[in-house]
Amino acid sequence: MRRVNIYAECYTATFRKSRRAIGYVMELVDIEGETVCTTEGWGIEETTWNEGILMAFIKALSRMTRPCELHLYTQNKVVLDLIENNLHTWARNGYTNTRGDRIKNAQLWESFAKGSAGHEILPEDGMHPYYHWMQDKLKRQFSA
Repeated sequence: MRRVNIYAECYTATFRKSRRAIGYVMELVDIEGETVCTTEGWGIEETTWNEGILMAFIKALSRMTRPCELHLYTQNKVVLDLIENNLHTWARNGYTNTRGDRIKNAQLWESFAKGSAGHEILPEDGMHPYYHWMQDKLKRQFSA
């Protein structure tokens, strides 16, 4: 199975909804662990930090054409934790919580689940190699 790394970041890490720059870098890795090619996507959205990271992952996932081993990187540990520990339960329960209410950002989580279907999803914790470059690019080119 091919390995693809997806790095997603937002420029502003505040928790409240605001206009923020978001972006992703996708990296195809060969069997020896060397990067074969990369692609990027950038934009500005009115989102929370969690929503922005999810949007970046969803945009990257929309480019996938065949099943892969997907390694997901971001400094947003909340989103990584929710992907790893809650996504399957939410999907099984129709994106509702234990009280039967729709979860926050249910539509984004559904889009993420749909885009990640058929892939092996591996959330990765810790600083990634593109973090500082992405933050600089988001700050200089996409923030007002």
